[in-house]
Amino acid sequence: MKIKYSPQVNFGRNVVSEKVELLIKSAIARGIIQKISIQFAVLLKMLHFILTWLATAISLIITASIVPGLRIDGLVAALIGAAVLGFVNAIVRPLLILFTLPLTILTLGLFLLVINAIAFWLVAALTPGFYVAGFFSALIGAVVLTIVSAVVYWFFGRLEPS
Repeated sequence: MKIKYSPQVNFGRNVVSEKVELLIKSAIARGIIQKISIQFAVLLKMLHFILTWLATAISLIITASIVPGLRIDGLVAALIGAAVLGFVNAIVRPLLILFTLPLTILTLGLFLLVINAIAFWLVAALTPGFYVAGFFSALIGAVVLTIVSAVVYWFFGRLEPS
């Protein structure tokens, strides 16, 4: 009796084990690709954060050159001021808005300009090399900073690839 060789039978390895091994290799490759894509996404977020920080610092420098009574000593002071401005806008300003909500409602929202001026003044007080001459300089500076920041962010947004 002769034994015929069948192409489905592999004496050294099983066909099922080869498919399982291929699936495992594919899963490992997908995991590596997923890790790389996560790291790339984190890198893009960090780059966006740095660009936003630089745009805010540039906005502060432009605002200080436009508004009389504001002075920034250099780029380092502007970068520190941008970081402090982010902190004040994230933590202090919402608390000020919450505590002065009745007054804000009574003035139909105009008191928010005063809150912005106080926050701007606080940033100048906490930042070495950033000076505000008085309350009205802070008020005008806050308004001008809003406009300048919108223009600078628009410009930076135009630079990002779509």
